[in-house]
Amino acid sequence: MSAHGRLRVIIIGAVFSILFSPGYGSANWLNGETGLMQIPLTTIDGDQTTLDALDSDVILVVNTASNCGFASQFGGLEKVYQDYKNQSFTVVGIPSNDFLNQEPLDDAGIQEYVEHTWGVTFPMMAKTHVRFKDVHPLYTYLTKESPFPGPISWNFNKFLIDKKGRVVARFASRVKPDSEEIRSVIEKMLEIDAASVEN
Repeated sequence: MSAHGRLRVIIIGAVFSILFSPGYGSANWLNGETGLMQIPLTTIDGDQTTLDALDSDVILVVNTASNCGFASQFGGLEKVYQDYKNQSFTVVGIPSNDFLNQEPLDDAGIQEYVEHTWGVTFPMMAKTHVRFKDVHPLYTYLTKESPFPGPISWNFNKFLIDKKGRVVARFASRVKPDSEEIRSVIEKMLEIDAASVEN
């Protein structure tokens, strides 16, 4: 088996162990219901919100940057959002300029870029820090208190979170958002048949 294949088996195995662990259904698991979902966020339009307010069963959180080599993943993020949004799924893009000045735009510029270049319609948050100084509390939680700890390595790291605030999976920048690797986890979390999704 290739290294990529072994990594995929490890990721899927970890997801299943979390989904079916005895503590997964408990309210206090990682303090999810009173922690992660209530962390204040600011939308790219300047409104206040939380992950809980998005009212979705599955949330894919991604730190983004418009000048990154992975910026084409905006298209994949929009694709997977369109495919599953009617099954209570959403994507949350969180712009950051923490890596080599790859997000120099302000919020208005970011919004114009993602909408006009990639047709993005999923929620985008205001630009913030995901690593180093002044890390946003959301990323403090994701990188220190989730089952997948460790600093954000680059733009387009991805986390899948359920409606109770339980972090179920984490994916590196190179894993495309509309890949089978991510889709299979989303579909398991949503308990839907892949054949029912229009590709």
